[in-house]
Amino acid sequence: MKDIKADKITVIGIGGVGGYLSALLCQTFSHVTLVARGGRRKTLETDGLRLNSDYKGRIHTHPERIADSLSDITEIQDYVFICVKNYSLDTIAQEVQKIADDHTVIMPVMNGVEAGDKLRSNLTRGIVVDSSIHIVAFAEPDYSIRHIGNYAYIRFGIMNPSTEHAAVLERLKELLCTADIDCDNRADILAAIWDKYMLNCAFNVLTAYYDTDVDGLRNSEKRKAEFRTLLEEAMAVAGALHITVAADFAEREFDRVILKLSGSASTSLKRDMHEGRAGELETFSGHLNRLADSLNVNIPLSRKLYTELRKRADS
Repeated sequence: MKDIKADKITVIGIGGVGGYLSALLCQTFSHVTLVARGGRRKTLETDGLRLNSDYKGRIHTHPERIADSLSDITEIQDYVFICVKNYSLDTIAQEVQKIADDHTVIMPVMNGVEAGDKLRSNLTRGIVVDSSIHIVAFAEPDYSIRHIGNYAYIRFGIMNPSTEHAAVLERLKELLCTADIDCDNRADILAAIWDKYMLNCAFNVLTAYYDTDVDGLRNSEKRKAEFRTLLEEAMAVAGALHITVAADFAEREFDRVILKLSGSASTSLKRDMHEGRAGELETFSGHLNRLADSLNVNIPLSRKLYTELRKRADS
């Protein structure tokens, strides 16, 4: 088996999540290609990638290669990390095939619960690994990456894995750990994905609705109660789907966000809505409401906030 330092790696989407992963990968591995366009690409070319992390400190790296699109990459890649918004995934799936063969590991590090299945239905090559990342990170106006908090970890796995997938997952873990990326290979990856999704259905939606951060929730009894209700409603949908959910999920995540998370921490949906973009509203709220309808699960607060946010996005 070749040296892991010789593996070819591509990261697509150099926003908060993709930028954080890219900074750690680029400071460790030589053969890393970042896919970026416009001002972000120009900044990467002239100044490199800067990460300002509460957890990892300040990292300044210079990627080996920056591509405007996947068509600019001529070599088959060993690992492809997809860190785009969900509405870009269908287009990306078609392009990824150009740089993948049967051994290429393709891992969507994205929000929502559908990315892995969408890729599997669109790809004819590559091994799709599902994942869930817990992080608060975003791109600053100068395209540097800001990471808030003392944690950032990825849970990954393959749904219904075969015996030959064990070696693939072990090497992926070695790659991530070598780059100092906290990670965990989860047998029940669907439960891990829903764990984050349920949090997003509450945290992203409520911060977007009130155009606020953690302090804006923390300092209001009404908003704290709504946060807990949204967590419980998302749990009800997961339960109807027979997803494994810890009994203390709502209490645990409420305490983590309201009591422990940095007061300035916010969400991607809040930032998008504040700037007049719908962002991933359909991913976080629309999809949950449609699932609830199909399962006859009553989630009145989730429906109310989705309806209002949809009106704002469409106005």
